[in-house]
Amino acid sequence: MMFWDPSGLLTVEGLITEYRKKYQTDLVAIRALELVLSEYEVRAASHWFDDWSVDHHEKVIYIADTIWFDLERSNENGAFQLYQALSEEFYKTTDLPETVGSFARRMTWGSAQWAGGLVSFLAGSALIGAPEPTLLTKIGGGMAIVFGTNTMFMGTSNLLRRGGGVDLIGEAADYYQIQVAGSLSDDWRLNSRTWVTFGGFVAEVGGVASTSKVLRTASLSDLSSMASNATRVAWNTGREVFKQRGYITQAMRQNYIGEHIVSRWGTPVQYLDEVARSAYELTVKDGLLYDASGKLFDTTASATARGQGKAIFVMDENGRIFASTYQKVGQFHHSSFLAGKPVAAAGEIIVKNGKVIALNNQSGHYRPTAEVVMQFLKELQRRGVKTGGVRVDTL
Repeated sequence: MMFWDPSGLLTVEGLITEYRKKYQTDLVAIRALELVLSEYEVRAASHWFDDWSVDHHEKVIYIADTIWFDLERSNENGAFQLYQALSEEFYKTTDLPETVGSFARRMTWGSAQWAGGLVSFLAGSALIGAPEPTLLTKIGGGMAIVFGTNTMFMGTSNLLRRGGGVDLIGEAADYYQIQVAGSLSDDWRLNSRTWVTFGGFVAEVGGVASTSKVLRTASLSDLSSMASNATRVAWNTGREVFKQRGYITQAMRQNYIGEHIVSRWGTPVQYLDEVARSAYELTVKDGLLYDASGKLFDTTASATARGQGKAIFVMDENGRIFASTYQKVGQFHHSSFLAGKPVAAAGEIIVKNGKVIALNNQSGHYRPTAEVVMQFLKELQRRGVKTGGVRVDTL
């Protein structure tokens, strides 16, 4: 394999062409490429360390255009890196086998995590066990033990299975996000975990640098009050930050990626563009729902996959609501409205003469949480819909 190209000819079109040529006899690899390219864009990018990376929020696969000491990567090697990316990031969807390089990286990274976590655990234990430790030293030592244990767990799960790296503290951060924001999105998941990791670093440094006279001499009740106030400020700040953004969204499940080309039902699912989507948008006037033609929205004659009298609906991150009185398996689903993009709400709704009677969060494509349903109710209330008598079923 030619790793680098002295002419610097790496292009996205070139590496994709090389991919199809290189793996033309591997039907799984070719299908994986087509499925992922139906949702994700491939871009060349400059990386200091990684050969490739994937941004699932922006739906972009980045392939580094240089290798080693700023040598221009060849299209052939770029194709290999694209295969690596598909194998590691999309294996649940594409069924691609784990490559030797991926296995080696997983073993190396898992071992490094386990070793680093052990060092943190031992250092924390030493801090707590130090002669006459200050209270801050005990706190720092305890945090070092907690984060070290978490890192060891991540390393162990990486060593044991593909797709490991279970982050217990990250899961706790996700729970915090759900509480302050009402739901969880891939975008904010990254931010919340970043801040939790940073907080752990600060706590560990604070534990070592325990020379502050104020903290040394503070009573336990004073420290408890300080911690309580800090927690309250962090909680309220988090809620305000989330309020400043659009509604939190949930991504479509990965096993539906590429359904508008070939779905699991053997037929392409219809995806709407902005023009076609506008025909399904609902508006509110005097507390009642109206369809795009200006008529009172009514689901009495509707037919969905789960029965009569209901319509399927979604809401985007800006609060726009789309609904259809028609749904057919393998042709038109919740994913059709926003062309497979994340939604701020999804489910079924019953409406009679514009009045909302009932709704739920039934959507196999998105499986929205109960918190997401509350976002939808809040948007209806903001627009003047009275939701006090609306029956809400969450699954």
